[in-house]
Amino acid sequence: KELKAKLISCLSEQIEYIEEFADIERIAALTRASEFVLFTYNSPSVLSSGSLMDSIGMGARVIGPDKGAFRDLQEVGYIHTFTNYKDIEDILLGRSGNPGPKQETLQEFCRENSWQNYLEKLENATKGILN
Repeated sequence: KELKAKLISCLSEQIEYIEEFADIERIAALTRASEFVLFTYNSPSVLSSGSLMDSIGMGARVIGPDKGAFRDLQEVGYIHTFTNYKDIEDILLGRSGNPGPKQETLQEFCRENSWQNYLEKLENATKGILN
């Protein structure tokens, strides 16, 4: 409750806090209406995230913690990551030095990493191992 109150006290006309369970259509609509999607996971590791992939697939400009899949995607230029609040401010104000990916690059990434291509990638990765 204390963290929520602190979060709400930081809201402005440009920041909206929505506390609800949303279906994928609602999330897509919110993503289209947003300049950035901010992930605030606070755990020792974030190995992967379906929400992250969904957001990228929806064309979101993602900001996430410098961990796990977020770090991996930042290293190839697909998203922004942060280690502290100053990093988020720099990203929002365009001072991060990372303009983020071009939309065409994200679309190609999503095609390459779709569920349709997953089985083929898994088969290729396990050739010679699973006989």
